[in-house]
Amino acid sequence: MMKRYLAAFALLAFLLAGCKDNNPTPTPEPEPKPEPEVPVFAAPTNLKVETPDGISAVLTWENASTEYDGVEVQKAGPSGKYKMMGNVPAGVFTFSDQDFSENGKYSYRICTFKGNTYSDYAIVDFTIDGIPEPTPTVSVTSMNNEPNMLVINYTVTDDLGGSVKNGIVWTTDSTDPTLENGESFEYWKNLRKGASGLGILMNPAVPVKVRVYAKSITEGTVGYSEVIDVTPAEQPAPYNVSYEDITPSELPSEIKVYKAHTTVTGHPLNIWYSIADLSTGNVTLRTICTDSGKQKSSAMAKAQTENPYVFVNGGYFGGNASVSYVLDKGVQKAENESFLARKKSYYVSRGVFGVTSDAKSSVNWRFGRSVSGGPYFYDTPIPQIDGAPELSPSKTFPSPAIDPGYYSAIGGGPVLVKDGKIRINFLMLDDVYLSNFELFPSDIFNKSTRQPRTAIGCTADGKVVLMVVDGRNTGVSEGVILTDLARLMTGVGCVDVMNLDGGGSSVFCVGSAMTVLNRPTDGTERAVVSAVGFAKK
Repeated sequence: MMKRYLAAFALLAFLLAGCKDNNPTPTPEPEPKPEPEVPVFAAPTNLKVETPDGISAVLTWENASTEYDGVEVQKAGPSGKYKMMGNVPAGVFTFSDQDFSENGKYSYRICTFKGNTYSDYAIVDFTIDGIPEPTPTVSVTSMNNEPNMLVINYTVTDDLGGSVKNGIVWTTDSTDPTLENGESFEYWKNLRKGASGLGILMNPAVPVKVRVYAKSITEGTVGYSEVIDVTPAEQPAPYNVSYEDITPSELPSEIKVYKAHTTVTGHPLNIWYSIADLSTGNVTLRTICTDSGKQKSSAMAKAQTENPYVFVNGGYFGGNASVSYVLDKGVQKAENESFLARKKSYYVSRGVFGVTSDAKSSVNWRFGRSVSGGPYFYDTPIPQIDGAPELSPSKTFPSPAIDPGYYSAIGGGPVLVKDGKIRINFLMLDDVYLSNFELFPSDIFNKSTRQPRTAIGCTADGKVVLMVVDGRNTGVSEGVILTDLARLMTGVGCVDVMNLDGGGSSVFCVGSAMTVLNRPTDGTERAVVSAVGFAKK
């Protein structure tokens, strides 16, 4: 039995061996290992620059590099020369920059780096256009707001390395003043850093905005001080004096004569004034002067007019010649002195009071030389200040020249009141009165010296006023300073007033006999060169 099992097993083994495949399936080979990744190292791409405010920049980029230390940023300005700005660490893709000192074309160039290895540069151009131009600077050091003028003292604090033009500029509306939209005035042509300047705004009638400017001569840029809002100072009140009517019966009804003794100024005064209505055509204003030599005002009036009513002394004279304008019935007899030597030599405009042939009266200023097409009449004076740079008059400066159409006129000065506003004060800079634009000497223009005075003016309705105030008589009549004279004249209704020659020349003559009513300081009437008054037309 066992033998049969063994034989069967052997047969089965033989059969199985005979069936073996001669092409067995190959063993699959293992997959190859992947090659290690090579690090990417490339220049940044897609550079962009934004300049949101025109004075700074934000640089952005993309970077495909996989292993790097950072990005180097360089910048070139308008000169074209690149400079290092800094390194941005890997993984950061923006750079902010506020390091700009001027407007112009700029470039960034950036590169990727690792150690000492750098990629190529990527470059982007852009423009900076919002940086203000460098400007000179100026600051206000003091301000005086007087009834007839605003005075600003200032200092140049930065001149950008060169001289600057300078002055004040103002507007009368709500806008801040600039040289483009405001009115301006310049005294000192060129100043350097640390130098002081002076600005004067004459007779502001309404509130103004004002500031100082400094304009670089080399760069052309303008710097401004802070804006100052100014309301005009109040005018000094007129002096109200009680006058006595002393009109002689021989005078026509168009003329009145008054006298007063008062201490309204704080000092005793004797005052005479006459007021005349020239509109009826019966009375005229005469302005007379001698042909040669000097003569008393009363004698001149009787000699040169048919019926003299009231006369006072006229303008200034030197030797036997008038240095003040005289125009009588359309004929010019003398001219205003218009060139003076003070601390410097100056062209000056001095006051003239006149009436037209139809009895319209006013006060203006006259420059009496033929310089720049003159002579000229102006409605404002050439604002000369003794010691300051001289100003040159022209057809348009200090204001457009005018033709007042005078038929008779007398020169003198200074103008005390114009258009109802007192035009002088005693504000000083060092030893100089700033409102003494007509450059009168100290015996005339002085804050403390009371003198005998003569003045002429007109009221709002066109009447003409002549006034004399006695002086140099202690305890009786001690004279007035010019601002007091202005307030006496506005007290009798004048809106335009001009001072005439005074001192020993002041005289007030009335009636056909030309009786002297005041007390001339010489003890008797002084011989002069010109006179002005009311006479029969």
